[in-house]
Amino acid sequence: MNDNVATQIDGLAHITHGQDNHFYNGFKAAEWGGDFRIRKADVTTIPPIIARGVLIDVAGSKNMEALPSGYEITVADLEGALRAQNVDVTPGTIALIRTGTARYWGTNGSDHAKIGQHDSAGIGMRAAKWLVEEKGVLAIGSDTSGLEYVPPKPEDSQMVDGSFNPVHVYLLVQQGVHILEFNNLERLAADRVYEFAYFLTTNAIRGTVAGTALRPVAMR
Repeated sequence: MNDNVATQIDGLAHITHGQDNHFYNGFKAAEWGGDFRIRKADVTTIPPIIARGVLIDVAGSKNMEALPSGYEITVADLEGALRAQNVDVTPGTIALIRTGTARYWGTNGSDHAKIGQHDSAGIGMRAAKWLVEEKGVLAIGSDTSGLEYVPPKPEDSQMVDGSFNPVHVYLLVQQGVHILEFNNLERLAADRVYEFAYFLTTNAIRGTVAGTALRPVAMR
């Protein structure tokens, strides 16, 4: 069950991995799935989140309206943007990465062709590992529909046994780090607000796991 629309958070049972189809904490879909809902790690297990948020404006740091299709955001890109903004990601931070894609949504996101020219830009495995293992993020989000760049390079896929969405596998299945997608970061970027208090609560619909819609708030 999912309400995979608009600004959203991926629950830890959003995807499975491996021949046994397991998700976070080794739970197997065959044991904990069902005809009507998942019975472990749905969004009702996500508590309200109140945390420090940091905008990492990669597109802005490159003086681009938006990153091109399939662009892989690297560790160097993240470090460069943070250095330009004079902020850092500290343990427990919500990291929100701006590609510029949201600027093309307009009032209702109906220009699929224009959005599609940029929506596949995102972080790769090295950037994801850096944010989790070196910086200690609580969650990672972006202004795109999928967070990670696609299609992935073979070396990224090989890091998680050939998956077509390796960053999702690494974050959700292996690390238990939630993914936030479709975040409109344009106002924050325009106002150069790079550090803020971030508030999030989910729609606690039992069994929901994929792209649960929400409306987070950033407060300076």
